[in-house]
Amino acid sequence: MGTSIVVLIYVLLNIVYVYVLPINELAELASTPGKIAAVEVVREAAGWAGALFISVLILVTTSNSTNASILMPARVFYAMARDGLFFKAAAVIHPRYKTPSVAILLQSAWAVVLVWSGSFDQLTDMLVFASFIFYGATAFGVLLLRYKQPDLHRPYRVIGYPIVPAFFCCCCALLVVMTLINQPREALTGLGLIATGLPFYWYWQSKPPVVDAEQGEAIDSI
Repeated sequence: MGTSIVVLIYVLLNIVYVYVLPINELAELASTPGKIAAVEVVREAAGWAGALFISVLILVTTSNSTNASILMPARVFYAMARDGLFFKAAAVIHPRYKTPSVAILLQSAWAVVLVWSGSFDQLTDMLVFASFIFYGATAFGVLLLRYKQPDLHRPYRVIGYPIVPAFFCCCCALLVVMTLINQPREALTGLGLIATGLPFYWYWQSKPPVVDAEQGEAIDSI
């Protein structure tokens, strides 16, 4: 139900965008750095005060998204290090706050590098492109595992299987292909960033996993 509500809100918002601004103006906004469709639509409908309100609202929601981004990826670094697939230091748990402090610092340093490497629009384009590769791979994994392990106990069943995950895989593939065609620079840069992880993966994969028992027990506190 929650997903359905979010989808409905997104569809209604896009209907409003097209109603307020002609489609050609929306297309121009997409190619103009620093322009956000929501802000410009509200500016057209409610003036500068409405545009200011939406801008502040976007800042608030961005802060919320940043909080989630800080919490989740750092713990991926931690889990990889704990399994011997990343720098061992990333598995360190802060003695007072019980958080993966080194992993958070590594993530912060990499975020600073990315911020100084390109514009906001370039970074978001690369992020969306790379994310949908992995979103599609996850959905494809559902199809693959159901085929390879049909008798495995699964307490949760995907609604509309196999149509829903197959349709989602097709949408992800379409988005990736269209980005490669329309924004080859951002797409190839995103693929290059992903590819830089392969040598590290092969290196750590070739080494036997070393699991620290004390660090392993600390996962529950995280």
